[in-house]
Amino acid sequence: MTETRSEPRHVLHGLGELVAYVPYLLGFHPRESVVVLGGGPDGYGPSARYDIVAPPDQRAELLRQVTQMMQRAGVAWHDVVVFSAAPDVAAVADEAAEALRAANPVNHVVLVRPAEGDRPAQWCIDDCRCGGRCPREVWQAVPAADRIPAVADHVLGERTPAAEREDLVRSLRPAPLRPGAVAQWVQTRVLGPHEEGELDDLDDRFADWAEATADDDLCDDWDDAWAAEWGEPDDDRDDPDLDPDHVGPAGGEALLDALERSAQAARRLACPNPYVWGDYPAALARVLDPSLDAPRVRDLPVGDLGTVLMTLRERNLRDHLMGWLAMTPMTVPGLFPDLTRAIRRAGAVPFDDRVLTPAEVTRVTERLRELVRSAPEPMVPAPATLLAYWCWTHGGGALALVALDRALEADPDYRMARLLMQVVTHGMRPLDLCPTTREAAV
Repeated sequence: MTETRSEPRHVLHGLGELVAYVPYLLGFHPRESVVVLGGGPDGYGPSARYDIVAPPDQRAELLRQVTQMMQRAGVAWHDVVVFSAAPDVAAVADEAAEALRAANPVNHVVLVRPAEGDRPAQWCIDDCRCGGRCPREVWQAVPAADRIPAVADHVLGERTPAAEREDLVRSLRPAPLRPGAVAQWVQTRVLGPHEEGELDDLDDRFADWAEATADDDLCDDWDDAWAAEWGEPDDDRDDPDLDPDHVGPAGGEALLDALERSAQAARRLACPNPYVWGDYPAALARVLDPSLDAPRVRDLPVGDLGTVLMTLRERNLRDHLMGWLAMTPMTVPGLFPDLTRAIRRAGAVPFDDRVLTPAEVTRVTERLRELVRSAPEPMVPAPATLLAYWCWTHGGGALALVALDRALEADPDYRMARLLMQVVTHGMRPLDLCPTTREAAV
């Protein structure tokens, strides 16, 4: 289920404009979908979407969640819009309307069929209980989006709906070459310059770092990762190249995890003050730069990406960044104030001190999306969850769910992603949460 909050600046003139506006509301063009829109005295508010192809029992559960979400939002009425090419879709529409009427009136049930050949996309009213004289079962062409004033906000905000939800899924798949380059940088940053034959004492070096940080498990992790990929560290085979393509599926993730934990230990040794993390503030400022002329994230130095991704793997710093981007009951106020000042000194936009324009919100979304695509698989959960959190706090329920799916695909046990998934799928908004919600993610 996708939940999205709408704050249009313009009035929608009729149900035809509403149908044309829905893709901009969701972030993609729905297909074989039921879209529920809640409304009140000020017009439309929250919306939710689910797939028609879901089994009947699953649709019933989704409808229960949608109804609860609308009740929490305090809506006074609903409109139901069903997008489908199936001839018998009216039954699915009636199913949704009947379930929603248990809580609030359903003013309109609208059917939408996609364009086919020379025929444009069309819509008609299947049921009307608004008290007016809406023409029922009369198919009309869906208005062109560029003629709808309500779409202007999205155009000015540089937001264009994807052709389908799968395009959002594909938009978070690994970028060509970039994750491998970041993995190589991480390994090199941890291991330092290396020549042939200098890898024999790596386990001793990691043991020193582990002892310095009282991490007794680190040596075992390193030995296990090495053995899984290359055999025991003291065997007679040639030392491997550190090319990330060499890291096979058996030991690659464990190796990168051990390397990352070692990097954290190394940073602590090199930087006793936990609020100053070397290149992180400046790298973060470049990654999140929402200005129109900012270099694309994929064009930034790989060291910037590696620095930010390595740092986000530490839970407290991930939480600090979440709170700096958008303070909610899921975050801790005032976490690491010295780090916040360092980030500002590095030239970052003060997300915690001013309201971004719609265009800037869109650019930050795209930059976080590129950060996810640049991450090696073991590093995906943190930036993907950060992207989901950003989208959730800015009304982008569809991309938030896709990002959480990506985070949990990389690590099914990533606790913040699991918590945020529950929050988003139940249609909860930041203001719906109590301050203790964050405890479930710790």
